[in-house]
Amino acid sequence: MNTNNKKSKIGYIVVFVIGALIGFFGVFNSVFSDGSAYERAITILVVLIVYAVSGIIIGFIKPIKTMLYLPWLSITGLILLLFYMYKEFNILYLVYFILILIISYFGLKTGSSFTRHKK
Repeated sequence: MNTNNKKSKIGYIVVFVIGALIGFFGVFNSVFSDGSAYERAITILVVLIVYAVSGIIIGFIKPIKTMLYLPWLSITGLILLLFYMYKEFNILYLVYFILILIISYFGLKTGSSFTRHKK
C-alpha cells in the first residue's frame, strides 16, 4: 500500500472521529436535551463554532482536497439531526442542518487558505 494512500485513509478516519465526537456530544446534546429555547440556541451556537474551528484546523493541516473531508466531518451530526427531525419535525432543525454544512465548508476553505510558507 502506498504511504500517501495510507496517510489519506488515516486522515479520513481521524476527521470522522472528530466529526463523530462533535455530532454525538454537540448535535445530539443540543436537540435531545431539555431546556429553554435560549439554552438550546446557545448550545447550537457553540456547536456551530466548534464545527468552524475544527474545519479551520483540518483545512490548515490538510490544505489539499479539503472538500473531501466535508462529509466525514459533518455526517454524524447530520444523521443524528435527521433522526430527530423524523421523530419531531421543526423547520429550525432544517436550518441547523444547513448551517452545519455551510459552516463546516467555510471552516475547511478558510483553513486551507492559510498557506504555510517554507523557507
